[in-house]
Amino acid sequence: LRLNQQRPSDAVNDVLRGLRISDSAPLPCTALTIARKVDRDAGGHQSELNLYRECLTPGTEVSLALTLDSSFLPPKGFTADDLAQALAGFAAQNDAHFISKFPLQQVDIPQAQTPLYMGGGAGYATKTVSYALYGDRQPSAVGSMMQRAYPKKHRHDRDAGLGVAPHMLKLAGTAERLQPMGLCDVKLEPLEGGAHAAQV
Repeated sequence: LRLNQQRPSDAVNDVLRGLRISDSAPLPCTALTIARKVDRDAGGHQSELNLYRECLTPGTEVSLALTLDSSFLPPKGFTADDLAQALAGFAAQNDAHFISKFPLQQVDIPQAQTPLYMGGGAGYATKTVSYALYGDRQPSAVGSMMQRAYPKKHRHDRDAGLGVAPHMLKLAGTAERLQPMGLCDVKLEPLEGGAHAAQV
C-alpha cells in the first residue's frame, strides 16, 4: 500500500504500519491444551463457566520475526528497546490500575520481564490504554462507556462503586493451575537486516 499524501488520516499512513510481526514457526500438537474460562470479580467470587479455550501449554516458546521499518516510524525512531519499555510500562499500569483490584489467591502469575497479553479472552484491560488515559477516573469512565455498549448484559453500572472497570478478571484454569488469560513474556533478539526475533 502506498502512503496517501492527500489524506493524512488514511489508515495506510498509520505509524503502526512500521511494525510488522510474522506468523509463528510451526508448533507441535503437544504445545496445545484446553483451559477452562474463569471470571473472578473484585470481591473474589468466581464463575467457572462451561466454556473452554484451546491455549498454548504454559511454558511453550513461540518464535516470531518482528520488523521495525524506519521509513514508516517517527523521525526520531523507534527501537526494539523502546518497544520492550512500552510493553513493560503498559503491564505496570495494568497491574496498578486493574489486576491489583482483585484478590489473587490461588492465581499463579508468572514473573515476566517483558509482559504481553496475547490472544482472545484476555480481557478489555489487556488490549486498551484506558488506564493511561483516565488514571484515577478510569473505573467511572470505562464503566460508563461499557454500560452504554452493553446496557443489560454485564452490569457495568456497578463498576465505579467497585473501584475497577471492567469488574471481572479473566483467568484460564487447567488441572494444575489458574493463571491470567494470555499472559506471555517477550524476549527480543536482533536478527540480520534489522529485524528482531521475538520469543513469546
